[in-house]
Amino acid sequence: MQSFPPNERKIMNRPHRLAVRFRAFTLVELLVVVGIIAVLVSILMPALNKARRAANTVVCASNMRQIGLAMVMYCGEHNGCFPCAFIDVGPAPNAGGNGYSWDDMLNRYVGRKDKDADLSNQWMPNGIKLFTCPDDVWDRQVGGVTYKTRSYSMTSCLTNGTYGAVFYGMGTKTLTLTAGWPVNVNFRYVKITDAPRSSETLLLVECPYPNGSTAQSLNRLGSPSGCQVDKPSDQTNQGLIKPLHGGKWNYLFVDGHVDWLSMDQTIRTPATLTSTAPTLNYMWTRIPND
Repeated sequence: MQSFPPNERKIMNRPHRLAVRFRAFTLVELLVVVGIIAVLVSILMPALNKARRAANTVVCASNMRQIGLAMVMYCGEHNGCFPCAFIDVGPAPNAGGNGYSWDDMLNRYVGRKDKDADLSNQWMPNGIKLFTCPDDVWDRQVGGVTYKTRSYSMTSCLTNGTYGAVFYGMGTKTLTLTAGWPVNVNFRYVKITDAPRSSETLLLVECPYPNGSTAQSLNRLGSPSGCQVDKPSDQTNQGLIKPLHGGKWNYLFVDGHVDWLSMDQTIRTPATLTSTAPTLNYMWTRIPND
């Protein structure tokens, strides 16, 4: 009969138990592994954040291009005219009353399903990604009420003789349809043909539009608030908000193209990025060679 050493007989008599013991990691080894992972994360995170920011810039530019196409379709059905920045329909004399903003007037061109009552009352029940830059993180809260986000504004075409004189920007909100309010005699829709240098004339700009030094934003979906701006200082509220995309903004031009520019590329001297004075300047107006 074959005999086995005592240790081997012991193992054979307990066949369901492991014959080998595994050595656990020491604390030092675990710390080394954790340290290596931390180093890799610190190396990768800047690259991942940069890739995320670049992707957000592309998404924002895509939003603006689609809005530009909707604008062109609107023009095609309205005698070549762009939508107004805002049309007030009352009730008078509430200048912030019900009305239609430029994003409302693009309703059916961007596949929105909102009812006319929702479009006119400035209280949009649904947010719309097309009108929101992914890097626009400011809440739309005013007086404890949360509104939906709109990240973009039309360039102004006002009648006050400053940046927004009648022949300056591309959108106006001087029209009123309320009983008891006369239609502004200087009001006119702006046509594509009113911009002789369409590839150098801004139509839509990014505008988170903060409220003073707070994190509130006045640029709200369906609202006259923030629906138009007429200079870089209005776009950033005198520099309170920095450009969202690597020190630059996306800009939609009248001819439909979107460019990624720093603000100083959109103006010429003597204007400044923080100036609030009336100054004709370059891409913000429709005046050739200004």
